[in-house]
Amino acid sequence: FFELLKKSHSLLHKVNVPVFILHNRRERTVLPESATILCESIATGISEKSIMWLDRSEHQTFCDCERDKAVNAIIDYVSGRIARKSSAV
Repeated sequence: FFELLKKSHSLLHKVNVPVFILHNRRERTVLPESATILCESIATGISEKSIMWLDRSEHQTFCDCERDKAVNAIIDYVSGRIARKSSAV
Protein backbone atom coordinates (compact mmCIF):
# COMPACT_ATOMS: atom_id res chain seq x y z
CA PHE A 1 0.00 0.00 0.00
CA PHE A 2 2.78 2.44 0.87
CA GLU A 3 4.53 1.64 -2.42
CA LEU A 4 1.29 2.51 -4.23
CA LEU A 5 1.03 5.79 -2.30
CA LYS A 6 4.59 6.73 -3.16
CA LYS A 7 4.09 5.93 -6.86
CA SER A 8 0.73 7.74 -6.97
CA HIS A 9 2.16 10.85 -5.31
CA SER A 10 4.96 10.97 -7.86
CA LEU A 11 2.38 11.08 -10.69
CA LEU A 12 0.08 13.77 -9.29
CA HIS A 13 1.82 16.53 -11.25
CA LYS A 14 0.45 14.87 -14.41
CA VAL A 15 -3.19 15.11 -13.31
CA ASN A 16 -4.87 17.95 -15.17
CA VAL A 17 -8.62 17.40 -14.99
CA PRO A 18 -11.38 19.09 -12.98
CA VAL A 19 -11.34 17.75 -9.41
CA PHE A 20 -13.78 17.92 -6.50
CA ILE A 21 -12.34 16.59 -3.25
CA LEU A 22 -14.71 15.78 -0.40
CA HIS A 23 -13.05 15.15 2.94
CA ASN A 24 -13.81 15.09 6.65
CA ARG A 25 -12.05 17.25 9.22
CA ARG A 26 -12.57 14.54 11.87
CA GLU A 27 -11.12 11.80 9.66
CA ARG A 28 -8.65 9.51 11.42
CA THR A 29 -8.02 6.90 8.72
CA VAL A 30 -7.00 9.26 5.91
CA LEU A 31 -5.71 12.40 7.58
CA PRO A 32 -7.34 15.71 6.56
CA GLU A 33 -4.02 17.14 5.40
CA SER A 34 -4.01 14.44 2.70
CA ALA A 35 -6.82 16.28 0.89
CA THR A 36 -4.81 19.50 0.95
CA ILE A 37 -1.67 17.73 -0.28
CA LEU A 38 -3.66 16.13 -3.09
CA CYS A 39 -5.25 19.41 -4.12
CA GLU A 40 -1.94 21.27 -4.09
CA SER A 41 -0.02 18.50 -5.90
CA ILE A 42 -2.20 18.03 -8.96
CA ALA A 43 -1.56 20.13 -12.07
CA THR A 44 -5.21 21.10 -12.48
CA GLY A 45 -5.70 24.87 -12.56
CA ILE A 46 -6.90 26.51 -9.36
CA SER A 47 -10.30 27.36 -10.84
CA GLU A 48 -10.91 23.71 -11.74
CA LYS A 49 -10.24 22.13 -8.35
CA SER A 50 -11.88 22.46 -4.97
CA ILE A 51 -12.14 20.84 -1.56
CA MET A 52 -15.34 20.60 0.42
CA TRP A 53 -14.83 19.95 4.12
CA LEU A 54 -17.34 18.10 6.26
CA ASP A 55 -17.05 18.98 9.94
CA ARG A 56 -18.93 16.20 11.72
CA SER A 57 -18.41 13.05 9.66
CA GLU A 58 -15.67 10.52 10.13
CA HIS A 59 -14.23 7.92 7.74
CA GLN A 60 -17.42 6.44 6.28
CA THR A 61 -18.93 9.65 4.94
CA PHE A 62 -21.84 8.00 3.17
CA CYS A 63 -22.89 6.14 6.32
CA ASP A 64 -22.46 9.11 8.64
CA CYS A 65 -24.46 12.13 9.75
CA GLU A 66 -23.46 14.34 6.79
CA ARG A 67 -24.21 11.82 4.03
CA ASP A 68 -27.02 13.92 2.53
CA LYS A 69 -24.77 16.98 2.45
CA ALA A 70 -22.03 14.94 0.75
CA VAL A 71 -24.36 13.39 -1.83
CA ASN A 72 -25.94 16.76 -2.64
CA ALA A 73 -22.51 18.35 -3.04
CA ILE A 74 -21.47 15.66 -5.51
CA ILE A 75 -24.72 15.97 -7.45
CA ASP A 76 -24.29 19.75 -7.58
CA TYR A 77 -20.69 19.43 -8.75
CA VAL A 78 -21.48 16.91 -11.51
CA SER A 79 -24.56 18.89 -12.60
CA GLY A 80 -22.48 22.05 -12.76
CA ARG A 81 -19.82 20.32 -14.87
CA ILE A 82 -22.48 19.02 -17.26
CA ALA A 83 -24.08 22.46 -17.53
CA ARG A 84 -20.71 24.08 -18.24
CA LYS A 85 -19.92 21.54 -20.91
CA SER A 86 -23.39 21.94 -22.50
CA SER A 87 -23.12 25.73 -22.62
CA ALA A 88 -19.67 25.52 -24.20
CA VAL A 89 -20.97 23.48 -27.16
